[in-house]
Amino acid sequence: MQSINDRLTLGENHFESGSRNSTQFNKFYLDFKKAFKKELDKVGATEMIASKGHFHLTGFFKAKSGQLYYFSLSDVRHGFGGRSNNQLLYRTAQHTKDWTGGGNCYVNLGIDMFENIRL
Repeated sequence: MQSINDRLTLGENHFESGSRNSTQFNKFYLDFKKAFKKELDKVGATEMIASKGHFHLTGFFKAKSGQLYYFSLSDVRHGFGGRSNNQLLYRTAQHTKDWTGGGNCYVNLGIDMFENIRL
């Protein structure tokens, strides 16, 4: 996840803003899914579903405990609401159409990300 975090730090200088997702963002999305899945596998989480929007991505995964979680990475070109754009929003969910779920929590992408979520 560190390389993902490094690219987010570059923001618009890396992703090139436009009316369509850039080639850089499309590659980032694929790389994020691969790295995120690898991290989920480490903690026994399953059933990751991800989708991309206009320079942002969202999805769901199921924790080892069986709890479903929603996750979101806001516009990768800019920070959002004063939060760093290298923070992943996550919250509990009841099903894969539950975008409002539990309370918002944030975790920094990178090393020990899932250990921090557990805490």
